[in-house]
Amino acid sequence: MKRIHLLLYKYRVLMGVIPVAIGLLYFVLDENKRFSKPMLGIGTAVMFIGITLRIWTAMYNWENINSVEPIATNGIITNGPYRYCRNPMYFSAIILTLGFSLIFGSWQVVLIAVLPTIAVHLHQIYVEEKYLMTICNEFYDTYKKRVPRLFPYRGKVLAIPVQGKANWKRGLQRDAGPIFGGIVFVFLIVILIPFLKYDYLFLGVAVVVTVILNFIIVGKIKSDADKVKIIPSTAPPHVLLQPLRYILFSTQKYIDCLNIDKEIENHVVLDLGCGPGYYSLPLAENINGTVIAMDIREKMLQITKSRAEKKNLNNIRYLKGDCSRIDLSDNSVDLICINLVLGEIVNLDESINEIARILKPLGRISIMESIFDDHYMNVQEVKELLKKKGFSFELVEKKKTYYILEAYK
Repeated sequence: MKRIHLLLYKYRVLMGVIPVAIGLLYFVLDENKRFSKPMLGIGTAVMFIGITLRIWTAMYNWENINSVEPIATNGIITNGPYRYCRNPMYFSAIILTLGFSLIFGSWQVVLIAVLPTIAVHLHQIYVEEKYLMTICNEFYDTYKKRVPRLFPYRGKVLAIPVQGKANWKRGLQRDAGPIFGGIVFVFLIVILIPFLKYDYLFLGVAVVVTVILNFIIVGKIKSDADKVKIIPSTAPPHVLLQPLRYILFSTQKYIDCLNIDKEIENHVVLDLGCGPGYYSLPLAENINGTVIAMDIREKMLQITKSRAEKKNLNNIRYLKGDCSRIDLSDNSVDLICINLVLGEIVNLDESINEIARILKPLGRISIMESIFDDHYMNVQEVKELLKKKGFSFELVEKKKTYYILEAYK
């Protein structure tokens, strides 16, 4: 049963998107279905409410933690919208889905899109709350008893300390995708109303332009975002292994970029912040030497080890620790891989010194950062950091959504 829950959680995005797509298909295939201005107005207004709630929630959760909901935190936010509902971000997603489906003026589309969305979020909350109880225990249990799970039915005065400060700028930067996507779509709906008689064209233009503008806006916002140091990620391993990640960040493509010479014996590679071994295992398969999988969490190392054993990989060494104090000898590592981790490091200055200490004279550091990562550091920030520490560097690959940088002593 636990495995089923984790599989459902792993594919939650797909499970949420499919019903909405089916609803749209139902509308398109039914010749009697047409847009109506009253329902367009109602749907747009509901979407605007959802966007407003999303912004309000983002003001709190991105300033204090590093995940969409309090799944990846060492503390619980109880301020702002979290005083009325434990999962306001998911509630706003349901409101947005409701508004979007109301635009089509069909109760069938509303049911097809909204009910599965509610079910997906309820299951997501079920899985996440089990995890939250293990890291926040009594405090979360008290919070759970005082505040509704998903649908806010009344405000409650908490008998527990209020936690969490608001930062609207950071909220917009870190949750830019759904916020600006919703705003762009609502705006397009309003300006395209005169063309209602061309139903399919109306829908197609709105969706395509939303995707394009959202991609440009979000990329710009995240690449220019001011860095604010936050706690290291404690996201569950199944979140870090979801299929979408394999599409966005191909492990084989990354290995190819490293250009590792398999003829070199006793090659030592450190996967810093390895998580559940997303890169550690492919690295172990492609070197003639040892991969050191290092993470601050024991659970991640256990999962990496379990996955490696299933693949019969015996050239991985496991190291638990903080990257500001790495338990390795001076000049002992040939290659250090830092993938989607650099922005999570709290003591960055000390950590770079440690990395320089353990790196061999002819060794190199491979850094990958992506705008989809919550702790994104833009390429200029990283270059300045490395230059200050005396490293030379080379930009191996730069795309719209990610870049790979190599540094040398």
